[in-house]
Amino acid sequence: MHNLSPQISLARAFRLMLPALLVLQLVLVPVAESAAPYELRSWDELSDQEMSALGRAALRGRPARWIHAESDRYIYHAANRRTLDRVAREVEWADAEIARRLELEPIDTRGRWFVVDDERVWRRLMRMSGGRYQGAAVHLGGELFIRRDQAHGLSQVDIPHELVHFRLQQAFDDIPLWLEEGLAQWLGWELGKRHQLRQGVSLHRERELIPEEYRLAWDDLLLRTSYPRDPDQNRSFYRQSTVLIEQLAQALGPDEMGTFLRRVLEHHGDLHITLEIAYGWSLDDEAEFFERVESILWP
Repeated sequence: MHNLSPQISLARAFRLMLPALLVLQLVLVPVAESAAPYELRSWDELSDQEMSALGRAALRGRPARWIHAESDRYIYHAANRRTLDRVAREVEWADAEIARRLELEPIDTRGRWFVVDDERVWRRLMRMSGGRYQGAAVHLGGELFIRRDQAHGLSQVDIPHELVHFRLQQAFDDIPLWLEEGLAQWLGWELGKRHQLRQGVSLHRERELIPEEYRLAWDDLLLRTSYPRDPDQNRSFYRQSTVLIEQLAQALGPDEMGTFLRRVLEHHGDLHITLEIAYGWSLDDEAEFFERVESILWP
């Protein structure tokens, strides 16, 4: 009889703990099990079926075979429910964060997301859009395309990155290229990293050093209206724009970047005038700032 008593005590202890465990389970509900931020629709039920030739190519002419959904802000198309759910949750969360961080008004029209997991279809989309095949996402007008690699799944940062582009282009005309790309790189990474942390995954970024001979003069970078055609200079453009915005966010404060964006636009895209008039920087202040940026780019 003495051998049974530990089992009886353990069972009794478990019964006593069960209510507390149930309460704890309710409190710690995973984000993935919360109410979906969208409603599933059949193709015929979608409020808007109009799309570009690129969108029709993504659906391969068989929209009824896809899983569709829509929220107040976006329409989604994916090959299966699980992928759609993952993308939609990140999109809706990141969209709200971008709007908050950059102080953006709600968009008037829905964006449209396509999740593409067929390599041949993705290559075709890249040819049609003029994009790079090795890229994992592309945004054209109100349509956003993201590649789901069969081996590695979805990229962790491309959704918020493309969302920054989309929201900025919806909100502003003639935003300087360095400013838009820098904000997309900086905020896209910050939100992607934060979203993955919410899933229990820690992201680390290793940056490739760009040789100094490919650097762009700052005035050239700040005045560009198109990406450099030379691949090495193009990589330098991305890297320089990213570090420039990251260091501005550090110097001015990340919560200031929405205001900073508007001040640059008020001064017709001129960073130098913005720093001088809006923030009271002297020529020495600006020179010291760019020295710090260059020490990070070319240590």
